[in-house]
Parts: sequence; structure tokens; C-alpha cells
Amino acid sequence: TIWTVVYLMSLYFDQTMVMNSPVKVMQQVAFVVLLLFHLFEIREKLGIAKTSIYFALANISFVILVTAFVPVFLLLVKGNIEMNAGVSYYIYGGLMVLYVLSSAIDVAIRCTFPANANNDKKEKKKAESGHNDIFSSDDAE
Repeated sequence: TIWTVVYLMSLYFDQTMVMNSPVKVMQQVAFVVLLLFHLFEIREKLGIAKTSIYFALANISFVILVTAFVPVFLLLVKGNIEMNAGVSYYIYGGLMVLYVLSSAIDVAIRCTFPANANNDKKEKKKAESGHNDIFSSDDAE
């Protein structure tokens, strides 16, 4: 999360790109969506998750991150972009694409197969009440 904020601020104050450059705007949007994803991930770790919103945000984050970072990452691998200190943006973005994808798959598996989830009281209560799918409201307790 700290790296995301640092990269977002660095990208915002970057004087080498025009302020309304489509690449710059898309990367800023990607970092903001990634911060929202981290917020809902922290909520899940604290046990106050809204699973349906978390799952939807993970999928939206994945699409936006792929759109923002994979094309530039592929240009970097192909050699059309020279290696410099700014490459860390794209490496971080590419790794976050993989992380968000794995988190979305994890949430989908846990909601589909609740027996594989942690056996805490809240999960048992949700499984018994029939609210174990990703589209059920987490506030109806």
C-alpha cells in the first residue's frame, strides 16, 4: 500500500509527462483502484469484509491494471523502452496484476466451496444461514 501511494504521488508530480497524457491518466486511475483494492483486502483481514464488493473490486482492478501496465510491460520486454529508474513502475504494476488475479481467484474459490474456508464462527454462521455465495449481502447478520 505504501508503494502504491509513493508511486501515485511520484507519477502525479512527474514533470517529464504531460499532465493530461492518456498513459499517465490511466496509470493514475490504476493506482487509485489498486488502493481501493488494498482497502477492501485490509477489511477482509480484519474480519469485516464485504465479500461481494471485494470480489467485484478485485475483478475491476484486474481489468484496469492489465489495461494500464501490460502493454507498457510488453514494450519493455520487447526492448522498445529503455531500462531506467522508471521501469520499477511497470514491474510493480505487472506484479500487482498477478497478485490481484490470485486474490480474485482465492475469493471465488472460498465463496464457492465454503468448507475449504477458515473454520471460524463467522464462516460457520454464514454457511448455516445459506449466505455463503459471493452475491449475498454481508451486512444481513
